[in-house]
Amino acid sequence: MIRNDRLGDMIMMFPVLQALKAYDPTIRILVVCSDINLRVAGQYDFIDETLLINRPLDAQSLKKGAEQLQAFDIEYAFNCTPGLSNKRLLAKSGAKHKASMIYHSRYKKAHCFSKMAERLLCWMSDIKTHEVDRVRSFAKGDNIHQTTMAHQLIQKFIPIGPFARVAGPKQPEVVRDCAERVLIHASARWIKTPYQESHFIELIERVTALYGKTIITTDSDSKKHFLKMYQKFPVASNHNIGDDAFCQYPIFIADTLDFVNWQAVVSAARKVITIECGVLHIAELYNRETIVVYHTDNRPELMSAEYYPWTDYFTPIICPRLEINDRVMQELKKTVALN
Repeated sequence: MIRNDRLGDMIMMFPVLQALKAYDPTIRILVVCSDINLRVAGQYDFIDETLLINRPLDAQSLKKGAEQLQAFDIEYAFNCTPGLSNKRLLAKSGAKHKASMIYHSRYKKAHCFSKMAERLLCWMSDIKTHEVDRVRSFAKGDNIHQTTMAHQLIQKFIPIGPFARVAGPKQPEVVRDCAERVLIHASARWIKTPYQESHFIELIERVTALYGKTIITTDSDSKKHFLKMYQKFPVASNHNIGDDAFCQYPIFIADTLDFVNWQAVVSAARKVITIECGVLHIAELYNRETIVVYHTDNRPELMSAEYYPWTDYFTPIICPRLEINDRVMQELKKTVALN
């Protein structure tokens, strides 16, 4: 399975890979991963081997990746990652049977030549295709979820059974005090006119007033977009996040944690609030109560239909940007009232 793109995309594949292993436990499953995907894929027993091949692939890295794949005796190779480069990698994989998704654009008709090139390459390389026009399929009421699409692709070759939700891997050692806190992820995706950093800080403070304690997680771009936030709240890092000094603060930033600490914090959080990104899908694995805000300018109805998490505790927020804070607080207060 080639799935070397984003973290959420990889997690969407787990139910299908688990179903494949259940169909025939003797099947050995190799997953081609990106750097970030490798860290979570390696934690599951139904994945036998992982191989790091990042995108995009230039001629040299394509040659190296193909040579790595050709070292395996591959019966079936499936690609669920969009774009031409991975289809080129699939073509050179040496697999006896090959199949790939072809995704039509969510936003407008894809340029005919870009999809033509993908189809031509697949035809020349004996790659079976599973094409999805997400806009048209969604309008017809068809299921366009990533897990379902991958399941349909594999079923063209292997009659695997239905898939089921995959639980999180063994929970990492919990960072002390985090289970009491609501986690808010400071992705740069929050900040887009008219929603500014001041609105995000207001949200943090309103959530804290309701629940008492919050923790803010960050990524590599957060410092570029949240200058005031870093000045306003205490900042912990990997080496001191569990210290007593930070437990006393009602709000603190857990800054650019390594994957182990980040996974531990998300898996233990009382609730998770995030814009649509990878944090959502780690929270999904551990069935955390999660509120997810979708960009209104990014086809949110399609994004939600394609990437909704396999969890019982998922609340999507789709609204104008300046209404985000009020909508999030409304949902939180419902939960408080129930408790």
